[in-house]
Formats: sequence, structure tokens, C-alpha cells
Amino acid sequence: MTSSASTKPSPSTEARFEATRWTLVLQAKSPDARDALNQLCRIYWPPIYALIRRQGFSPVDAADLAQDFFVHLLEHEALGGVAREKGKFRSFLQKSLANFLNNQRDRANARKRGGNRTLISIDAEIEEGRHPVEPADTSDPARLFDRRWALAVIDEVTAKLKQRNSEGERGAVFAELQPYLTGDTTEGTYAALAARLNMTDGAVKVALHRLRREFGELVRSEVRHTLVEPTDQDFKDEIRHLFAALAE
Repeated sequence: MTSSASTKPSPSTEARFEATRWTLVLQAKSPDARDALNQLCRIYWPPIYALIRRQGFSPVDAADLAQDFFVHLLEHEALGGVAREKGKFRSFLQKSLANFLNNQRDRANARKRGGNRTLISIDAEIEEGRHPVEPADTSDPARLFDRRWALAVIDEVTAKLKQRNSEGERGAVFAELQPYLTGDTTEGTYAALAARLNMTDGAVKVALHRLRREFGELVRSEVRHTLVEPTDQDFKDEIRHLFAALAE
């Protein structure tokens, strides 16, 4: 079994030639603003859900409130008052959620407006299985949010990478190498993987190097989309923040 390098342009290369999703969201007149917000919400609902659970809500109620919150963002046109200076989507969400949960009247109205409407798919059972949250968690909410944000980004990127490498032999290779995308390999790892995949040690190393490169490109692309016109330093700082949050 052998592996071949992808010939498609890397996500980081493609991303340089398009506006970030957060930039599109702030461009109220942009026809792509709503779609961009939906894409961001799909990534960010796990940390929002975690913060709500932290306050003692059940998984079902937390999922409902998270859905209400995202409907609230759209129907209250909360984005219209956001300053256009450079900023982070995650910072905006944390402040918006705090205001939302502190305002009982808005929460009640959001439930009436939202009804059974589904803005994004929220599966509390799956999220609890992957990253359970203890109700009334005493940890710092900002740190909890940032860690759940980082985990959500990694989950999203891993899913995208799996989809890219799901066909035929590549799928089998990915399944074996996925646990080593972000971790170090120990002595004998390559030999054991080579035996299971019927590949040489060298071919396994090349395949893992390719997957790690693709993984890194996808992470950088995803993070970039949550910043407004990021400078190189802004971008590097956010990447460092993500991996620091994962390490906690």
C-alpha cells in the first residue's frame, strides 16, 4: 500500500485570496454575510454550549439556549453594532453570550421568536460524549470557552482532513495515522504502523508528514477566518493562543 501527495491547492494558499468569514459578517450589506455567520456558528456552538452548561443547565436546555442565542444574533441584528476595528469572533461571542444570559427578557423573547426553528445543528449528546461539561463548573469561563473553542477547531479540522482522505487506501492510512497528527511518535511506532498497513517505515513517515502538513494548513485557514484583516502578528498570536488553550 502506498500514499500519494495531494495536488489540490492548500487551504492556506486559497485563504489568502478571499475575505475572512468574520470580515464578511461585519460587512452587513454583503450577500455572503449570513452564510459566513452560519459557518462560524457551526464551529463555535460547542464553546457556547459549554459556557451555558457551566451555569447548571441540563444538556437539553443548554442546547436550546445555544440555538436561541444564535437566532438572537441574527434577528436582533446584534452584529450591526460591532465595531469594525480588528478583532476576534470568539471575543465578540463571549461578550454577546454574557449579555444574552443576563437578560431574562431577551432570552424569553428569543425562545418565542425561535420556536422550533433550527439555525445550526446542535447535538448535545454527541458533544457530551466527546467533551463532557460539569454543571456549575468553577473554572474560569474565559479559559473554559477558549479550550472548548480550540477543541472545536481541532474537531472540525480533523473531520475535514478525514473527508479528504476517505477513499480507498488513503482512508485506511488516515485511520491508522490520525492518532499521531498532533502527538509525538514513540520508538517502534513506525514499524508497527508499517506492519499493519503493509508499507515500509519510510512510506509511513512520508504519509504522516503529508497529513500533518495538511492538518496544519487547515488549522491556520480556520483560525484566519475568525479574525478581521489579521496582520501576521495577529495571526501568529491567535495560533499560539489556540495551542496554549489545548495544552491546559
